[in-house]
Formats: sequence, structure tokens, C-alpha cells
Amino acid sequence: MWFLVRHPRSKSCRLGLLGVFCKAAPACQHAGPHTRQCVVEGGAADASTFKLVAQQRLYCTNWFQRLLGWGGPFRQEMQERDSTNGAAASKPEVEQASPSNINPQGLRNPAHITAYIMKRQHIALVDAKERPQAAWTGFCDSMDALLSAAAPGMNHINYTAVLNASSRISGTLMHRLREPNEVRDRLKTLHERCVQQLQSRLAEMSAREISTVLLASASLGWNPDAIVPGMVQAWTVRFLQLRDAGVELQRPAAQDYADLLNALATWGHPAATPEVVDLISLQFAHLAQHPDIGQRPDAQACARLLGAFAKLKHTATTAEVADPVSLRFAHLVASAKANQRPQARDVARLLWALGTLRHIPPGDGLLDDICAYTLTLYRSQHEKICPSVKATSSMLWGLAKLRHAPTHNVASAMLHRLVALGHTRGLQPKPEHISSCFLACAELGLTMHAAQLGFLFNLLLGTHISKVGYQEYCNVARSLAVMGRLRISMFEALLHRLTSKHKLLLGAQGTSARPKPEEARQLHQALEWLKPAEGSQQMEAWSSLCSGLQGVAPKLEPWVHYRPGHPEMCAALAAQNLLYQTHMPFGHHLADAVLFPSDSNGAKVLLMLESPHDFVANVPNRVLGHAAFRNKMLGRYGTVVAVSHEPDTSNVESMAGAIKAAVEAKTGLPLDSFRHR
Repeated sequence: MWFLVRHPRSKSCRLGLLGVFCKAAPACQHAGPHTRQCVVEGGAADASTFKLVAQQRLYCTNWFQRLLGWGGPFRQEMQERDSTNGAAASKPEVEQASPSNINPQGLRNPAHITAYIMKRQHIALVDAKERPQAAWTGFCDSMDALLSAAAPGMNHINYTAVLNASSRISGTLMHRLREPNEVRDRLKTLHERCVQQLQSRLAEMSAREISTVLLASASLGWNPDAIVPGMVQAWTVRFLQLRDAGVELQRPAAQDYADLLNALATWGHPAATPEVVDLISLQFAHLAQHPDIGQRPDAQACARLLGAFAKLKHTATTAEVADPVSLRFAHLVASAKANQRPQARDVARLLWALGTLRHIPPGDGLLDDICAYTLTLYRSQHEKICPSVKATSSMLWGLAKLRHAPTHNVASAMLHRLVALGHTRGLQPKPEHISSCFLACAELGLTMHAAQLGFLFNLLLGTHISKVGYQEYCNVARSLAVMGRLRISMFEALLHRLTSKHKLLLGAQGTSARPKPEEARQLHQALEWLKPAEGSQQMEAWSSLCSGLQGVAPKLEPWVHYRPGHPEMCAALAAQNLLYQTHMPFGHHLADAVLFPSDSNGAKVLLMLESPHDFVANVPNRVLGHAAFRNKMLGRYGTVVAVSHEPDTSNVESMAGAIKAAVEAKTGLPLDSFRHR
């Protein structure tokens, strides 16, 4: 007989074999992509067989609980729940969740207690959609009663199961509850009781259980150090010590490393020192290349590990970690087994992490394969498979930072999904999602139809100013200018909201709350792009916008940024005795160097260093949006000449040759016309 079990080395259910029967168990929603077979010798599903299973720390699922039909109060409680399913639907929520329905009395076997916890978790998740308040109240009441009545028989596995179940249920129910603050108070009490009990049982716990507790605590939003000072540090040290444990089940698996690093990254904990981050990440990367396929991480673990690694902003070992993890993820994308392929949120997390690290993984077509896979997700008929708004915006943001433009079909599917969800109440894109979408389209040169642009722009304007940050308004304004689609009426609408937000923050804080310098520069650059020709009828409206913007974000000097190769350029210009000036401001942009002709009537030449980082990585000769916009704005003040160079190999001699070739090709004048006479 096949049955689904929960193994301490994994939070998802695994497929095991009991006896030699042939009847197949129904599918379980918790079944994981990698099944590990646990063979239990014996011929019948009796009490002795279950005892053997319990000794191996196999947590049975709801279906297996019903199969065994345990006696005592647990069986009675299950039967009462099943027999009253029809009547419960018509009862008030409070009555359904009343303590009279909860009967943990008499539970002394740790395996029975774990099964009871799982049953309560299952009931809460089933009731979550229609009766979220009752589902949460019933779960909390049952756990409170369990911790009081069954405490003598509970072990570290039981307390871990309570925390894990609380984390899962809170993630599903919290946004649906009428009184979330009351729920958080009960949840905090439950969390404190479990953590205090687990602290004294640390020596008994495996690496899986340690990582589960820490990740569940991070998901719930509480740091165990607030309950037991120094607990996270001690548990992290214990986790790392278990790498050399004599018992295999005690040692950490790939998923455990990912969970621990996620918890530390969520808190930004001091325990996440560079040495610890390196140790955890490199061990995970080693497992990603392990000869034993069973030891390799799944797609979710790869994405979560790399996401936590990027959050901690530790880039000393980026290539050693990101490359093998990305290759493992790409291998799972191409897997013939559907249950091994990543979900949309895993793809989004991986691309976000790579974008944050600015690291393009090796391998021909790796990112193309991942983008092609996302297209199959967008075309799915199942709503749960299709990427969410958050996943879509994370993908777009990550691809923009990686300078990787998706194909037209993929980009079109992403934008269509955002717009489609924008019409669904409760699923609409948030301002940060809209901002990421505009940023990616502007930077990568993606096609956004007028209807899509207008809908997302109006959706941003329709969001209350208290829910929109300066950054979102500024990003959208500059992105529209980069795309060449900003209009005076659009900037006027954005400026009106910026002014209202400034007044709102000024009244709330009592101090001047202005946009950050970089955000202010974005606004002024966008407004500069809108500047009409002298004598135009729109000049008055534009001047009015300039005055209004000064009240919110005063004009700043352009930011001086020394691009790679700038010292070599200056040395090459000086060696050739040329008339030049470096970092000369023009409007709201800076030229790397400006050549002045010997003849005072000649036009200035604005030199801009151009490296491979100014181009889309996978589309030949497509300049990134910010570089093209900068050159276009500088072109109003003179002839812009792009000087191509390789940052890693350029020197003064090669730079001098590149300047000469670029200037003469662009202007048609010999370089001597810019020398001192």
C-alpha cells in the first residue's frame, strides 16, 4: 500500500511504501517534487507498524490518519468533525470555532499529537476561504488547549509542528481577517510558548527542525532573540555543527541551508556575518552540483537561497554561489517531469536575486530558456500557475538589471497579465509594480501599447498618495521621458500628486519632506525633455511646471560619476595636446569630456565613454534606455561622440586611438582641429 508521509528532512510530503499491498492512496496537495521512498518492513497497517513509522519520525498525512483509524479521543474528534460537516456550514462562525469542538485531552503519544496538529492545520486551511475568522479562531483555540493539556507528552517535533502550522496558516489567512491585530497578539503568545519550550530542547533537534523553527519565526514576523536573548546566534552555531553529525537525519539538507539563510536575511541578523553567509551559501552551491541527484536542491530552494544571498548584499563569492545555483535551476526548468519545474514565484525570485547582484549567469541561452519557460506559465489555463502581479514585476525588474530583453511574445504576455489583473479587484498592481514595469520597458526598449500605458498610468494616479512613494512617481516620469511618451498633461498630473504628497508629509512630520536627490534629478531630467522650442505656445505651461517643481524638488547640480576608463581618457586627451574639459554640465546631464575646436566658431564635441554595459546583453547594438536618453539630451548642446572601450583592457594608448577614430568618423574633421595652436 502506498501512502504519503512527512519526513523530518523535508517540509513537504513524501511517498513511502508500507507492506506489499497494491492500492494507491489519493493524491495529496502537499506532495513535493522530489519523492523519497521510505521502506517499512511488515505486512499490515497495525499499531506495531505505525510505532515503527513513528520511531523513524515520519509524520503521517490526513489521509493516512484516517486509514489507520487511531482510537481514543483523536479518533472520536475526527469522527465528530466528519459527521457534522453538513450541519457546520449553517452554524455561526463563533459556534463552529468554540472550544467544545476541541478535544486534545488524552493525547500523550508525540506521533498522535503531531497528527492532531496537522489535522487542525488542514481544517483551518480548508475553512480559510469561506470562514477565515472562524478558521483562525478554531486553530488558535485548539493549539492553546493542546499546549496546556498535552504538554507532558509533547517533544521538540510537536512544538516545531505548531510553529510551522502557525506560519502557514497566518500566511494564508492574515490578509482576510477582520481584526488582524487581535490575531497577531494571539499568534505572538503562541510563538513565545513554543520558542521557550524549544530552547531547552536544542540538543535534541536536527538541522531540519532548527531551520524550520527559525524560518517559521521569520515568516510570523518575530525574532526569537526578543524572547530568549542570543537564541538565533546559538541555534545558527548548532545548525552549522550538525554538518558533521553522525546520524544522517540530523545533518542539514540543501533546503535547510536555504531556510536558515532566508530567516537570517529576513531579520538582517548579526549572526549573518560574511563568514557564515559564505559557509551556508557555498555548502548549498556544492549540493547543487552533488553527484547524488537526491542531494541536489529543488527549484524553490535554489530561488530562496539566492534571494536571501542577494538580500544580505554579500558579493564576495557571488560567482561561486550564483553560477552553480542558476545552472541547477535552469536544469530543472528543462526537466521532463512537470512536478520538478519551478513555479512562477521561484522564477521571479531567482531573476530578482540575479538582478540585485547584477550577475549574469554563465551558459548560452540560460536566461532565454528561463524566459521561454515563463511564457508557458502565462499561457496556462490555471490561475494558480499564471504569475501574479508581484512575480511579473519582479521578473521585469530583474531582467532590466541584467540587461536582458525578453522576446516580444514574453514581454507582451507580461504586460497583458499586468493589465488583466489590474481589472480584478484585490489583485491590482501596486505602485511599486507599475514603477518596475515602466522602468523595464524604458530600459530594455520593450513595446508597450498606448492602451496598456494609459491604463497603468491612470491606475497609478488613482492610487491614494499615502500609498505611493516619491520613488514611484519619479521612476514613472523619467521612464515615460526615456520612452519618448511623456506629455505635459501627464507631468502636470504627476506634479499635482507630488505637491499634495509633499504637503501631507510636511503636515505629518513637521519638517520638510522632499524627494531624495536622485529622485529630484529624475524629475528635472523628465521636465527638461519636455522643454518646447523657444517661442512655442507651450512654453508658458512648461515654465509653470518648472516653478511648481522647484517648490517640491529644487534643482540640483548633475551628479559627478567617474565611469570606468575616465582616467585613461583624460590622460589620452592631455597627451595629444587637445583642448578639452572634463565633467562639463549640460542641462541635467554631464559629458565625460568636451573637445573645443581651435576655431571659436566650430561646434563643441561631447565625448561619452561607451562600454558593453551600455547595451542590452542579448540584442546586438540596442542601447539601454538610460544611455540613449542621456546621449539624446546632450545632443541638444553639441555633437555627441561615443567612445567605445573595454573597461578591463583599456589603456592610454588604446584610448587615444579610440578617441581619434570616433571623433573623425562622427564629425568628419581631423583631430588636429581640436589641438592647441
